[in-house]
Amino acid sequence: MYTYDHVVKFHECDPAGILFFGNVYFIAHDAYEKMISSRIPNFHFFANSEFAFPLIKSEAEYFHPVSAGQKIRLELYSTAISGSFYKIEYNFYCVDKLVACVSTEHVCVKKEGFKKTNLPEEVKGLLLTILK
Repeated sequence: MYTYDHVVKFHECDPAGILFFGNVYFIAHDAYEKMISSRIPNFHFFANSEFAFPLIKSEAEYFHPVSAGQKIRLELYSTAISGSFYKIEYNFYCVDKLVACVSTEHVCVKKEGFKKTNLPEEVKGLLLTILK
């Protein structure tokens, strides 16, 4: 598991002052980037010249509203790792209450030809450290 804290900003909210539904993806991606850079800093995950890890599926579920100024904590888990594929789940908590869940599915491809390839060992190792 990897945890990430975030304070909801006013610009992330809709006119009713509630976290805009699409912004959970921005927050989840910030957590994803922070997790990768903190665990494999020299891999250059997003600027890698050999591999890319495109998103192939995502889902979100919302349980309770979150307002500007509230602190949320994300818990990231890898829930599937197989060959070129991996899935990450993000649980959003506000004051110990589950407020939203996001899941993303990714595939590893070689940038040249954009064909599927097995996950690099560094990435597979990282995902195993947060396996649920």
